[in-house]
Amino acid sequence: MPSVHSDDLQSRLLIQSVTDYAIYMLSLDGHVTSWNPGAELAKGYRAEEILGRHIGCFYGESDRSAGIPESNLDTARRDGRCEDQGWRYRKDGSRFWANVVIDAVEVDGEIVGFAKVTRDCTEQREQALALAAMSDHLRTVLSFNPHATCLLDADLRIVLGNPAFAALLGINRGAGEGERFADLLRDPSGEAPKAATLDLLEDLRQTTCREVSHEIDWNARTLLVILRRAEDGGTVLSLEDVTELRRSQKAVLRKATHDALTDLQNRDALQARLGARLAGASAPCWLLYVDLDRLKAVNDTHGHLAGDAVLKEVAGRLSKGLRDGDRAYRVGGDEFIVLVDGSPSAGDVAAMAKRLHDRLASPFDFEGRTLGMGCSIGIAVSRPEDEATPSDLVDRADIALYQAKHDGRGCVRFHDEEMALSALKRRTMEMQLRQAISGEEFRLFYQPVSKADGAGIEGFEALIRWTQPCGTMIPPGDFIPLAEELGLMAEIGNWVFQTACLEAASWPSHLTLAVNVSATQMRDPLLMERVRAALDRSGLDPHRLEVEITETAMITDHAQTLSILMELRAMGILVAIDDFGTGYSSLSFLQTLPFTRIKIDRSFVQDIASNSQSMAIVRGVMRISRDLGLQVTAEGVETDEQREILLGESCQNLQGYLIARPMPVSELKTFLAKAGAPSDARTRAA
Repeated sequence: MPSVHSDDLQSRLLIQSVTDYAIYMLSLDGHVTSWNPGAELAKGYRAEEILGRHIGCFYGESDRSAGIPESNLDTARRDGRCEDQGWRYRKDGSRFWANVVIDAVEVDGEIVGFAKVTRDCTEQREQALALAAMSDHLRTVLSFNPHATCLLDADLRIVLGNPAFAALLGINRGAGEGERFADLLRDPSGEAPKAATLDLLEDLRQTTCREVSHEIDWNARTLLVILRRAEDGGTVLSLEDVTELRRSQKAVLRKATHDALTDLQNRDALQARLGARLAGASAPCWLLYVDLDRLKAVNDTHGHLAGDAVLKEVAGRLSKGLRDGDRAYRVGGDEFIVLVDGSPSAGDVAAMAKRLHDRLASPFDFEGRTLGMGCSIGIAVSRPEDEATPSDLVDRADIALYQAKHDGRGCVRFHDEEMALSALKRRTMEMQLRQAISGEEFRLFYQPVSKADGAGIEGFEALIRWTQPCGTMIPPGDFIPLAEELGLMAEIGNWVFQTACLEAASWPSHLTLAVNVSATQMRDPLLMERVRAALDRSGLDPHRLEVEITETAMITDHAQTLSILMELRAMGILVAIDDFGTGYSSLSFLQTLPFTRIKIDRSFVQDIASNSQSMAIVRGVMRISRDLGLQVTAEGVETDEQREILLGESCQNLQGYLIARPMPVSELKTFLAKAGAPSDARTRAA
């Protein structure tokens, strides 16, 4: 059985190979959204020239004034199809007689757009007119007509048919003449005529229209039949085998509403279906938002073929785990949505989510390898009184999904008002954070690092602060994690490096500057380029710069971390491990990475006088540091007792409120003067 990839490729190749027909898709308001080579040949527009334009550009001024383009779309919207003929115009202004079929594209009963097929019928029309005016030359003309054509008398018997007509119906040339056309349309299998065929025959008998077209199924093929009344009561028929064209059109329609990889319906199909469900709903509508927890790890470790295999398996497991009427949609890279049918209770929905969660938690097999997966699920409901839109309901489920992932992944969470308020706060902060970057709302404060023996100030650590225009100060713990999540830390971190280096360049030359680098900054391919640029612009000596990284920042890619730290050390930049002892694998990091300093986390320092375990940890860190030749800074020092204990353990540097709170750069000169350090520093020439 062919794969979905293969079917999709064949469909696209089939559509692209059709050059005799203009096949393209329209939005609900009549704007062009896709364009095949046949359309370019027929109308002269390249895809980039026509996409987004309204179909009215193909009509003449009189047709546009009469509202014909909009009327045709209304007909297709009302009846499902609109068939029309008339003059259409190419890019160069030339016109051609077009046969147009506009099909409404429906997903679960909801129209999401239109598929339009245009055929240049100028030649056929001219031939039909010529035949009516030149009856004495009819047979000769028909014999040269490449399209299957025949002439019927008033009794609907075949007067004559051209060779193409005989070939299409599989009869000998001239064999059908004198027979009733209805007899030739009998299905070779003996089946009764289908409704479309009966409609055609009825139109042949009764229609008063000058020209009518029908599409019928005959002998496993689809035939387009165009009939035109002659003045003497006879009828000219033109027949065309459009089987492959319809297959191409069906492929276009499917591609517009289905995911190519999993064959599940896509986000557009979900939006259409949700809109239909919520319109005038009298019962609750439940939605489950499913996010795979470890797809990126599978892609990174086993390759994207494995990831694709997992996605297809997930789609299959979801579909098999649903009740009749429920439907799964793929709406993103590793995201799926389940639209629950009917109006089950919250308990029933929770049980369904648990079943789906358990299904996806079972290991996947890929080429003999066992792949672990799992998922997080957010659940939301729209009740009739909510008057929610499809986007509202999806957003609620997305908020619940975010909470499920925030609570540790592998969870199922229902949306509630507290989540909604939290999400609103988060979105507001996200908007404000982006404005803060462009609005220069950040400032740097500096906390001094003192020599433990009281011999003076060693340097300062740069700490970012965000003060909003209204005067509200946002703590770093509130906005730094959000900036990390949004991918903004590289930009913010670059600003910190640039600003801190410029300001530190004017300090006394013995003072060092410590700058924190986050986990996402360590993954920034431009990190080293940003550091060099900050040093070059400021003129700060690299030996005065110390980069602080946490243990968690080193876990993701040890090799990349080692490369960056080695490059920093080669430039003369100092490297400190921050919050030591609170992360993972600290000792192995000390053994393999080129650190110059350890910063003992405040959680150990604050209890050093009363907690023997904290004292033992600090004493152990000091012993390791001495053996490795590393400097040590104790963070969070707030009392003289803590200072004395640390000094007794030979700790070289202290940082904390006992020394000073973080301060703006404008207060550094006064602080240094009071601390006994030189304050008449040389400033860098402007």
